[in-house]
Amino acid sequence: MQDPWLRNSALVWMPSPQSIDVHNMYVCDLMNEGSRSWNMNLIRGIFPSCIVDNIMQVPFLDVVTRDTLIWKEDKCGVYTVNTSYRLCMENIMNVAKHSIPGEWKRIWRIRSSPKARNLI
Repeated sequence: MQDPWLRNSALVWMPSPQSIDVHNMYVCDLMNEGSRSWNMNLIRGIFPSCIVDNIMQVPFLDVVTRDTLIWKEDKCGVYTVNTSYRLCMENIMNVAKHSIPGEWKRIWRIRSSPKARNLI
């Protein structure tokens, strides 16, 4: 587990190598259950002292809420293939610059043969 998750006082990501035993742990697993404090014995057993010092400096929030996954590209916060495709097209091709104003949705809903649609 080499993913950075802790910053030092200069806000630089710190490497924090651990043994394979902790790969499925979360930060909340390093806390004492039922209180807003670190489990010092556990942390000292897992991390080197320079990392322990940085963990101890991480403040606890006054209010803890459950994490929620949110897709910021959608007004409802829900990931869809449609919003992902739109984002990709905007970023890759900058489609907004090349769009042509008009009633395109109405045009594409017209019932016609595939050959006629290709002419449009």
